[in-house]
Amino acid sequence: FFFNDTATTEIYTEQIVGSVRCVQETGYYDSSELLYNDQDYCVVSILRAGSSVLNEMLHIVPGITIGKILLQRDEKSHEPVFYYQKYPQYIENKRIIIFDPMLATGGSVLKTIENLISLGCEPKNITFLNIISSVEGLERVSKTYPEIQIITA
Repeated sequence: FFFNDTATTEIYTEQIVGSVRCVQETGYYDSSELLYNDQDYCVVSILRAGSSVLNEMLHIVPGITIGKILLQRDEKSHEPVFYYQKYPQYIENKRIIIFDPMLATGGSVLKTIENLISLGCEPKNITFLNIISSVEGLERVSKTYPEIQIITA
């Protein structure tokens, strides 16, 4: 699983940062340049499993900043409860890649997105990357935030 997780993360990270192209002063697109610098990206890992991709992200986008959020599911309500966040300065100006390997009900990623929006982040600048998804989770997240790009293996 670890090897496939690593390879999948590398492929999808390249897709995320490589899908945005730079418009030069001439008005032409240059496929060899990105619209954003490395430092304009932030990967937010949903602790603990989300930390598994950080090495691959840093390998592909060396200047990427890192944010972390810790949520835990309440045993009675089964909803995620926020415990901790640590984001880089000016997170609201970054292109954010949220990573959590598994999307089940969507509760954790929705809580993370709500947290980021409360700090001024725009949903259109958020991409959610995961390895395994349920139909229920995909529908819930995409219905709640249709402007967020979701990439799943």
